[in-house]
Amino acid sequence: MDILATLDSMGVKRQGRKIGCFNKSDSTFSLHIYDDGAKCFSCGASYSHRQLLMKLKGEEIVSVKKNFIPEKAVRKFRNALPKKERINIYSDFYNLLQDSKNIHTYLSEKRCIDYGIISQKKIKYLENPVNVANKLRKKYDKESLIKSGLFGVSKREFFYFSFFKENSIVFPFFDKKNRPVYFQTRSISDKVFLKPTSLVEHHYYYGNIFNMKLFVFESIIDCLSYETITGEDNYVSLNTLNYPNIVQLHKRFPNKEIIVVPDYDVAGNSLYELIKSKNRIRNIKAMSLPCLLKNIDSKYYGLVLSKLKLEFDLNDYLKERRKYEKR
Repeated sequence: MDILATLDSMGVKRQGRKIGCFNKSDSTFSLHIYDDGAKCFSCGASYSHRQLLMKLKGEEIVSVKKNFIPEKAVRKFRNALPKKERINIYSDFYNLLQDSKNIHTYLSEKRCIDYGIISQKKIKYLENPVNVANKLRKKYDKESLIKSGLFGVSKREFFYFSFFKENSIVFPFFDKKNRPVYFQTRSISDKVFLKPTSLVEHHYYYGNIFNMKLFVFESIIDCLSYETITGEDNYVSLNTLNYPNIVQLHKRFPNKEIIVVPDYDVAGNSLYELIKSKNRIRNIKAMSLPCLLKNIDSKYYGLVLSKLKLEFDLNDYLKERRKYEKR
């Protein structure tokens, strides 16, 4: 389906790949049209192409039924599982993951992240989720594994990972006692950053939240790129970088200075302008990516920026920067 042509045939007003958001609370909200759906980075709403067309026609969006336990039921299960037992399952899951050279091949060679940073973050590799699931089933009963939030189950009772895929790099989140409490993954084969689903708790942030000044980036790769350039870890990565989640971060840490640095692209610039226009919360600020780079990397900033495309993220900058470091 050519979604843009379809929108034009319906008479929908658009600016490039942007149309007005259905959330009428702010006229500046926009839906960004992508090849696989549409998303508003201001209110957080997202739609598939089918759902978008149904919404435009005024039809009720009906979700396609799946043969999985309902999301609400899984949340209820997870909340019922004692924290200690859930952490035990997470720890066993983490211990079953691998220390693979694929981690360093992808992050160090392809993404130019410093080797020392990769080792320090205790990043692991998941080659075959099914094998890991089968090993855990020998120790834990089905109900406990579902309650943990890592698994769902089909009607035929075949386990599946809620957001893990084969050949994925797993970024663990640890609590103060150095216990894994949350995971995000990056699929090497699909080249897709896999966001956690609602089956897993959402209130963890990747980074050092103990700093009073926090830079907020869109992905963990951006965070590690920032640390590679600066040597500092005063950053966090949100599951989804949009205005509601940024406000939620501020509510949890009201005394911290929060500086949001979106990617330098259409969606990122839209979020940047939104934060600048609202400017209601004193401790939330927006900084453009070029401005940040000029402040933290004045030596290479001018050389590298001239070689980048019009749209780029922090890791794109780091990869181009490596070329000049080797000269």
